[in-house]
Amino acid sequence: MQRKHLRNAAFSVLAVAGLSALGAGVALAADVSLDNVSVKSSRPDQTVVIKHLDAKNSSLSADDLRKLVSGELAPKDEAALAAKFSADSVTIPEIDATGPKGGATIHDVVATGVAAGKIAKLDVAGADIVAKDGDSQGGGKAGKLHVEGIDLSSSLAAMQGGAQGLAGARVSDLKFDGLDATFPDAQTPKGAPGGNLAHLVVGAVTAHRDYDGDYPTKGTFDVADAKITFPPASKAGASLKAFGYDAFEVKMHGEGACTKADKACHLDGFKVDWPGAIALAFSGDFGNVTTPDPAGGKDAQMKAMMAETIGALGIRIDNSGFVEKALAFAAAQKHTNAAALKGQLMQMTAMIPMMLGDPETGKKLGDAVSAFLAAPKNLSVTVKAKGAPVAIGDLKSISSPAQALAKFSLDAQANQ
Repeated sequence: MQRKHLRNAAFSVLAVAGLSALGAGVALAADVSLDNVSVKSSRPDQTVVIKHLDAKNSSLSADDLRKLVSGELAPKDEAALAAKFSADSVTIPEIDATGPKGGATIHDVVATGVAAGKIAKLDVAGADIVAKDGDSQGGGKAGKLHVEGIDLSSSLAAMQGGAQGLAGARVSDLKFDGLDATFPDAQTPKGAPGGNLAHLVVGAVTAHRDYDGDYPTKGTFDVADAKITFPPASKAGASLKAFGYDAFEVKMHGEGACTKADKACHLDGFKVDWPGAIALAFSGDFGNVTTPDPAGGKDAQMKAMMAETIGALGIRIDNSGFVEKALAFAAAQKHTNAAALKGQLMQMTAMIPMMLGDPETGKKLGDAVSAFLAAPKNLSVTVKAKGAPVAIGDLKSISSPAQALAKFSLDAQANQ
């Protein structure tokens, strides 16, 4: 299903679930019900139908609410009408989405505490998924979704001024119970050995964010486990098998904190882990971090990002078998053996000082990489601004390692 189609459907669900009244003078609240509302699609072969909707104490009439959720209005008009909508609760028992590549039936969407552009809680019981490609068909189920502290008020105001998207939207807590589904691989014949269905399993996903006004001060997120198994006869499946793995699996954890007064943020504990293979952990210190007015659109957001500064960046690689498999795989491609290839790579690390244009820093990095290759346990590399933090926009002027090292110091350690 096309992204634009899903975006329109998602906006309609969010709009129904709780885009709110921002001013006085709205119509008297009343219970409103709708049936079989078709949501406008950019493609005639794709449809989304809201089977039934109940809005308790709705500030919009049935006719206006139907216009809002159907997607028939221009974006500015849609935002203006959405800004007038409030309700004690919105309940949608079923939403059906269909298209040539499949579809989904979304069950029991319930939003409560809708007021002033905010939704206290949003719950979705789950979804049944169908995935098609030609005569191949997969599918599965998505689990429960629970979201708290949704705030779209600034986004709605910006959209009425001509801005696009939901920039400025805020969410305090999110929990998704995951999904289990199969999807046809279009490049693999249905009758291939092992079939042509890829299997995706996603475990629990959680996220939390604290705010000081509209400024995010602390955030965490976790993906308990996400695993995809490709069809054995597919290119991806064959490559993974040759590499020594049956599936690609990842677990993720991230956390960071920002101080509004200092406009400073520290990223810590952002980790991507492929169990039994490799784990990557990232850290960083950033400055001049602001929350641009959503009304400024993408240009304002890009300008704000370019003005942010980097004080330090770090990466740590923890190996649990991936490097050994990578060496064996690469050696087979070169018709040699892993030990010989490792020796060649270790010799090449002696060239790093010349490549960086800084003998001392280059030797430190080269020695660390060489030690890691010799006994691949872990490798850490950090860079820090030598003077004042460096603006992201200034990075485009760096065209060589020597220029980068003029602004940043570098340290590297192996197997610590």
